[in-house]
Amino acid sequence: PLVTIFQNAAKIDAKLRIDRPLAIFNYYSDTSGIFDADPHDSNRALFTNPAIQSHLDVSIVLDPVIDIPSQNKGDYYTGGESPKLLQYGVTFLRDIKSKYPTLEKRNVALWGENIKGKSIFVCRFVRPNGLAPPADVIDMDRNPGDGTAIEKVVRYVSMIPFKEDNMLFKDLPDIWCTSQEFLDLKGGDYEEHAILLCNYFKYIDYKKGRGDDYKSYVVLGHGVPEGYTVYVLRREVATNMVELWNACTGEGFFFRRTQTGVKCPCWTLQTGEETESDTTCGLQKIGVLFDDTDAWINIQKYENPSTISFDIDDPKLWKPFLGGKADKHFPKGIAYVVPERLEYEPTSPDWVVYLERDLQDYLEGKYRQRRNDLSLAPGKPFRGFDDTLRKSLKNFEVYKFQSRNGAVRSRMRDSLNDDLAKNGLRELSESMMKDITNGLGVGASQDMDIYGFPINLTYTSHERVWETVETTDFHRIVGDELTYSILVGITPYPNYICSVWVYLTAFVKSRKREQAPN
Repeated sequence: PLVTIFQNAAKIDAKLRIDRPLAIFNYYSDTSGIFDADPHDSNRALFTNPAIQSHLDVSIVLDPVIDIPSQNKGDYYTGGESPKLLQYGVTFLRDIKSKYPTLEKRNVALWGENIKGKSIFVCRFVRPNGLAPPADVIDMDRNPGDGTAIEKVVRYVSMIPFKEDNMLFKDLPDIWCTSQEFLDLKGGDYEEHAILLCNYFKYIDYKKGRGDDYKSYVVLGHGVPEGYTVYVLRREVATNMVELWNACTGEGFFFRRTQTGVKCPCWTLQTGEETESDTTCGLQKIGVLFDDTDAWINIQKYENPSTISFDIDDPKLWKPFLGGKADKHFPKGIAYVVPERLEYEPTSPDWVVYLERDLQDYLEGKYRQRRNDLSLAPGKPFRGFDDTLRKSLKNFEVYKFQSRNGAVRSRMRDSLNDDLAKNGLRELSESMMKDITNGLGVGASQDMDIYGFPINLTYTSHERVWETVETTDFHRIVGDELTYSILVGITPYPNYICSVWVYLTAFVKSRKREQAPN
C-alpha cells in the first residue's frame, strides 16, 4: 500500500515471502550440495519443501519524500474506561514522547476502540490464562502432550478471513473486536487475529504447566507490506529468545541473542554475543508489547526485532505503563472484555458438501468463459484421477495443519527435531506426490506435457477464489489436444472457517518430437 511507503521515510528494503504452492509438478526444492553425487535426484522431485522458502527482494525509493501526518494514538473516546485512567494515559504518552522523540514515528497506543466506539485499555483484550481453542483443533485435556499444538492454532487463526474494519464497520474508527466478536463475525484485521492467537498461545503454555517460563504478548508495530500492523510475540523468560508470528498469514520468525563469556570461580567475563535473526521478517519496527497485565513501550534506540533486546523487565529498555500502579487504576483487578470460554459454532457437513460442489461448478464455468473471451478452444475436461487428487488435497491440509510456516529453527519448539520426520509428514508428503504422479500418468500418454499445482486460500466468496485462480493464467494455456482438470477440496473448521484447495491440471500434446535437431 502507498501509505506503507509514506510511513517509511525515503526508502524501503524488504524481503517478501512468495506464497508458493505446496507442490508443483516437475519442480522440487534444491537441497543439494556441491559434492552431491546426483544433485538432481528424482526422488526429491516429489516434494517442494515448504521449510525452504522463496523470497522476493524489494527496494522502493520515494523522491521527493512525502511527509504525512502521523496518527495521534493518544486520542481516546470516553465511556469505556475511567476518566482518571484515560487522562493518565494521555499524560504518560505525552511525557514519554517528549523524552524519547523517536516514539513519534512508532506505533504506540494504549487504547483500542470497541464496537460501541469506546476506548478500552488494550490489556483487557487478553486473558491471564488465555482462551481454549475449539476441541476440533486441539484438545489439551485429552492430549496435553500435543507436540504441534502451537502449529495447529496458528493454522486455524490464519484461516479466519482477513477483513478490514471499513468492510465491517462503516463510519467508525479502527475497531478492536473481542475474540468472541471476531469469531462471530467470521473475519477481522490485524489486531483481531493477533489477540486471538496470543490468547491461544497463553492457554497452551498454561495447560502444559509452563506459563511462568513462556510469555506471550501482542505487538504493535510497522511491517512490510502492510504498514501499521500487529504481531504476536512468544518469549522464553530465562533467555529472552522469542518467536514472532504474523497471525494473519501464519508465518513465524525466530530471534535469539545470547551473551558469551568465560566463567571463572567468582565471576564471568563477557566476550561477545551470539545472535540468530530472521532477516525475512516482515515486522520492521516494534513500538509496544502488551499482555493481560501491562503494556510496555519500546524506548530503545533501535526498533527492528533483529537489533533490540526483549528483556522487558529492564525499565531502561521497556517503559511499563502501569508498572506498580495497577491496583491504583484497577482496585478490583483488570476486568477483561472477553469471557473465560469462547463459544464455537459447528460447521454443517451438508453445507460443506454443497459449497465444494457449487464452487467447482463455478470455477469450471468461469474457466470456459475466460477461454471463450480469449477466442481459445475450450479444451476437454478430464475426470480420470479425481479420487487420487481429492485424497491428496486432504493430505495437503493435514500437512499444513501440523507443520510450521517459518521459525523452523526455533529453540522454543516442543521438539527440535525436524517437523517432517517427527510426525511422519515427510513420508506423507512424498506419498501425496507419488499418488498425484501416478494419477497424472493415467490422464497423459508419453507424448503429453503436464502442468499441475494446488492453490490454497481461506474461503470468503466464489469470486475471490476465481480471482486467485485467474492470476495463475491457467486459462491461457494453449496446445493441441488440451485436456484439463479443476478439482476443489474443502476442509472445514469451527465457525464456518473453510480451507479451500484447488488443484489445477492441464495436458497438452508435447512439441518435443517436433523440435528434433537439424
